[in-house]
Amino acid sequence: MMNFCQLVVKPPVDAVTGTNDLEIYELNEGFPITAKELTFANRPRRRGSPLALTRAHNGSEWRHSFVCPSDKIFTFEFGCGAGSICDIGWWQTKEPRDTGIFMIQSSVEIA
Repeated sequence: MMNFCQLVVKPPVDAVTGTNDLEIYELNEGFPITAKELTFANRPRRRGSPLALTRAHNGSEWRHSFVCPSDKIFTFEFGCGAGSICDIGWWQTKEPRDTGIFMIQSSVEIA
């Protein structure tokens, strides 16, 4: 069954220093990746061109909508754009609940 997905990137207000261009790629993996075994050398390959090159600002929000099968596991890579001063970092906790990197999946199109 096909669904509608939306990848959301919403860093907290204090997570970004300066101007940061993020490249976001979907990776060629259809199964869960074990963090203990993952290295730069054995990371999954990127699937084509970047989904986006977006500028991250404090409190900004970026969304990418796409059609997705309900039985597929998606894996994404976030990297610094060429020439970017990449300084983004935050620890994901339960609060606040409105920040983070997450995916929304729905059987109806997401506005």
